[in-house]
Amino acid sequence: EHVYPARRRTIAPTATSQGSRKAHRQRNRDEAIARGAAMAGSRLGAAVALLGVAVLLHTTVAVIQYRETLKFAQEEFESLPPALLSETAAGAVIAIAGGFILAGTLRKITAPKMSRASDIGSLRNDFVSFGLRSQAIPLSL
Repeated sequence: EHVYPARRRTIAPTATSQGSRKAHRQRNRDEAIARGAAMAGSRLGAAVALLGVAVLLHTTVAVIQYRETLKFAQEEFESLPPALLSETAAGAVIAIAGGFILAGTLRKITAPKMSRASDIGSLRNDFVSFGLRSQAIPLSL
């Protein structure tokens, strides 16, 4: 018997392998663009949230000054002027909008697939019950 040496197979690049490489490169570019957009969104969100907090801090200082003015004039505090109320609402809305922008896009929650054995009732610690209450009180009272 003759033993033939193993031949080395060379695979010429085909249109499908080149296409898959091209698709892989495009996917990497798309992911890089998405990461860049997320970073830009986080900067924008942080700036908007910071602006909202600054507006709320300004409103706080204005309320303190308003209360001091009422003390000097010996008037009672009934409510805030509409300008301060609207500034408070605007600051809160701006801060919340910045928080939403900062959070980024929502993603679906995915859980790893569990095997059937891990879904057995005895493994659920939330549903463990103990039938020991009747044994704690003697019946001969």
